[in-house]
Amino acid sequence: MELGAKIKKLRKEKKLTQDELAEKAGISGNHLSRLERGVFQPSVEVVKRLAQALDVNVDGLLSGEDEASPAVSIQNKELTERVRMIDQLEPEDQQAITRVIDTMLTKHRMQKLLAGSLGA
Repeated sequence: MELGAKIKKLRKEKKLTQDELAEKAGISGNHLSRLERGVFQPSVEVVKRLAQALDVNVDGLLSGEDEASPAVSIQNKELTERVRMIDQLEPEDQQAITRVIDTMLTKHRMQKLLAGSLGA
């Protein structure tokens, strides 16, 4: 599913108008309309604000997947151990780590998205 269609779908699921979502995300209604129609791609900052306004994970918003993610299998043993350790942290610390991870994943997805649109 394209990013614009995903934004529109989530907005409708949350029973928000374009103007309501735009206001929550701090962008104009016209800008949101163009994003939903796929006229142009949002900046990383706008993606973050839209994800927050829609109460979704940034990676999930950018993934293009519409279904629930399958179970995760981590091949890197060091990373697996770190994930286990993160699960033992206080909720605030877990949220901080999640924000850092989301930022890195957003950067990666935006680079892929931009590379794809530049190559088209």
